[in-house]
Amino acid sequence: TVSITVTGGTADLTAASISFNNVNQTTPIQNATSATGSSTAPSVTVTSATGNVVIDALGVGSNITATGKTFRSYKNLNLLSAGGNGATSISSGAASVTMSYTVVTDQWAIIGADIVYSL
Repeated sequence: TVSITVTGGTADLTAASISFNNVNQTTPIQNATSATGSSTAPSVTVTSATGNVVIDALGVGSNITATGKTFRSYKNLNLLSAGGNGATSISSGAASVTMSYTVVTDQWAIIGADIVYSL
């Protein structure tokens, strides 16, 4: 269960949660990287490995107009026409994985990380 409480005024908030099986318990997350900008193409490139999973989260002040590459699985995609939109997706690991979106030009922030698989 994930619970979020906002106090002290109003806020635009997008939240999501996800769980994974067979994750390395010593180093479950590595190679986290983030980017911010004001353009139509938020993206982040994550160093990963075959067998791992890459996850990302996007927050943007405008609507998300397209959903990127077809190999990704979108776990959360908030497509309102006003601010406070977000998305979360996962992709199969590879040496280098670029997670990208298309948005209307606005301020955005994106973070991506490698989820390390364990046998």
